Amino acid sequence: MESRRTARAYLKGLLGPVERKNSWQLAAYAGHVSADRVKDLLRRMNWSWQGLRDQVRAFVVGYLSDPDAVLVLDETAFLKKGAKSVGVARQYAGITGQVENCQVAVFAAYVTGRGRALIDSLSTYRNPGG
Repeated sequence: MESRRTARAYLKGLLGPVERKNSWQLAAYAGHVSADRVKDLLRRMNWSWQGLRDQVRAFVVGYLSDPDAVLVLDETAFLKKGAKSVGVARQYAGITGQVENCQVAVFAAYVTGRGRALIDSLSTYRNPGG
């Protein structure tokens, strides 16, 4: 039960207003006095981002099912000041139209007349000169 509570708090922090998404900041957001529970959760649990993605995709497609649905691909840049996050490099950022220090990802959204939802993503790390 404790692992479920910690996992729920961890996800709320990831989706919430926590500025830096590290174990200490996420633990503080959850009201923990240290990052031990979060670190233990991440160390012990068997994580499968592919399995979660597949479950979300199946739910979305089933819930929003429509023969006229479309798949929308969108490349998005996340501007970064430092270089400590994974994939940060000087690369083209469509949001500014310039080469910037950023992360770039491509998102896939399933879109119907009833609604839309993200169902996949692909991080891309490009050489701005190539």
